[in-house]
Amino acid sequence: MPHDPASQPRKPKVCHIINALYVGGAEMMLCKLLESLRTRDEFEHSVITLLDGGPLAERIKKLGISVHCCGMQQGKFRWKEIKQLRNL
Repeated sequence: MPHDPASQPRKPKVCHIINALYVGGAEMMLCKLLESLRTRDEFEHSVITLLDGGPLAERIKKLGISVHCCGMQQGKFRWKEIKQLRNL
């Protein structure tokens, strides 16, 4: 009997939210975490940056992980951007 991929349960989604992806401590740790998990096929990862992408965004995209940049301005709070996060 052929294997039906639709019958398999979906992988849990994990969304990592960070300010931006410039080269810094938390950002590098996120990259290292995602790189170490790339061989494990347990979860579907995505990354959201509140500000802009930064140089590490491409590194994460090369792992096959989606990166969404919200483009918020630092120090400015707008409900429109918070609603945008909710819709992701």
